[in-house]
Amino acid sequence: MGYGRGANSRLRQAVRQALDEFDGKLSTGDAAQVAYPHIFKAGKPFNKSAYHYLRTALREVAVCVGRTDEHPGRPLYWVSKQ
Repeated sequence: MGYGRGANSRLRQAVRQALDEFDGKLSTGDAAQVAYPHIFKAGKPFNKSAYHYLRTALREVAVCVGRTDEHPGRPLYWVSKQ
């Protein structure tokens, strides 16, 4: 597994796909379900390092626009940079 700019390309692609699926605005949790479907289907807990890599990919292709009070944990909402 490589490090550097290309190391997160799969996650960046998954984030772009999630932005398309959620009409350009999504929460971190929504992006996690698209980027890591195997974890959610298996019913496994989502760990901190996976969220870290996901947020890194989100920052590269999207902009954080705020938080919500509707859900536990107050997820961040993201919109595409383009």
